[in-house]
Amino acid sequence: MNITIREFDEADRADLQLLYLAFRKAAADAQVHEGKHQGPAVLCIPGLERASGRNRARWSILPDDQALNPDRTLDPPMAIYTAEVIWSRDGQKFIDNRYSRKHILRFDGGIDVAGSSSPHVIPPPGSAIDAVDPEEAFVASLSSCHMLWFLYIAADQGFIVDHYHDAAEGVMARNAAGKLMMTVVTLRPEVRFSGDRQPTRAELDELHHRAHEECFIANSVKSEVRCEPRESMS
Repeated sequence: MNITIREFDEADRADLQLLYLAFRKAAADAQVHEGKHQGPAVLCIPGLERASGRNRARWSILPDDQALNPDRTLDPPMAIYTAEVIWSRDGQKFIDNRYSRKHILRFDGGIDVAGSSSPHVIPPPGSAIDAVDPEEAFVASLSSCHMLWFLYIAADQGFIVDHYHDAAEGVMARNAAGKLMMTVVTLRPEVRFSGDRQPTRAELDELHHRAHEECFIANSVKSEVRCEPRESMS
């Protein structure tokens, strides 16, 4: 894959949509010589620097050849989501590869979450077992998105949900190309309802099916997402 690298300078930090569209438009100049990318279009800006009050986006990659189509309409994004990932060496040795992978995940609402590599990938103490690893966050993201759509659809249909508990699970394995990936994520939600109207099993399955179809995250990944609802214990 050969990708043209372009450099941009965006003075107005407030107008993130213009910055996004500038990168999407620039991607039309990229040349992709391999087969179709099987995932969604990805915008990666790994070198966002701040200097003299200006954001300098060093380079971008959009590996989906459809996204690189110059004739494709560049619709404005519905929303832009941000996260900060912060790690410091703090005097540790580094080149021996025994440094701590613990870091901070910072979100725009002001919350900091402890992050780390997975203990299945890097054994402790290199990984912190009391922190969230990317694989767990991936599973939680799919589960949370599914739940939020389920609650919305249930309310819209007049069902009263009292409690929702998903014991989700993700499996990492090698794909056909020999690359490690999250191949399957299985959602196992248990939902408790109240009120005179209780969903039948068929209605419950349809609520979950619709939630899966609408879930932004499920629509963005290559992993197989399964839903195996559990019987409520109430």
